[in-house]
Amino acid sequence: MKGCEAMELKRSIYVASADEETRKDIQEILTVNDIDVELFQDGKELLACYQEQPCDLAVLDLNLSIAEDCHIYSVIQDLDALPAIFLTGSQSDIEHAIDWGGNWEHWFLKPFSKISFMMQICRIYRQQDQLEEDRSSRYLTIGDVIINRRRKFITIQGIASRLPATEYRILEYLMKHYDQPISRQELYEYVRQGKGGSEIHYSGKAIVRLRHKLMTSGIHIETIRGYGFRLKMK
Repeated sequence: MKGCEAMELKRSIYVASADEETRKDIQEILTVNDIDVELFQDGKELLACYQEQPCDLAVLDLNLSIAEDCHIYSVIQDLDALPAIFLTGSQSDIEHAIDWGGNWEHWFLKPFSKISFMMQICRIYRQQDQLEEDRSSRYLTIGDVIINRRRKFITIQGIASRLPATEYRILEYLMKHYDQPISRQELYEYVRQGKGGSEIHYSGKAIVRLRHKLMTSGIHIETIRGYGFRLKMK
């Protein structure tokens, strides 16, 4: 990315705005700076995508549905401490959003400077990296598989890729408890962040997909019949 630090994997940013011109303007700014960008018409679409494929940063235009978007961003923050930049045409919107609590420190009043917008993104990324200076807490490594726990991507034999949220959490938990038997219930509770509901069938499919993605690696997920799973070296 021009003007920012070198990265193992391109940064990804999700942008939600009901205004097509705003979406296109931000897309132009980000793609020129070598950032992957996904565009959404509202916060609901962004949240649905984020739950399957996490991003590094969100840009939310609060111009039309501030209460709904504030709620959606609060849900995302409950899952992960995702930083965000908020766009608004009114100072009163900022005061309203602050009442929701959470991290609302990055604001731009429209119209805004493209240069200032990009500089703010770089500052946010630098802040993230400074908070993750301790490599041992940032990465999990088993054999030739490395998890970047802040960026939420994996590297297998030097090739970086992103995982859907469910697959990522399964692998993260199994790597944290390498070579230990993990019950199905324990694993699924972690995957769903203790929010209840039966997601066993869905998570079971996620394990099948994850096994396939680990085929070229030196580790595999072993099934313990009648109990759960264990991550082992091949």
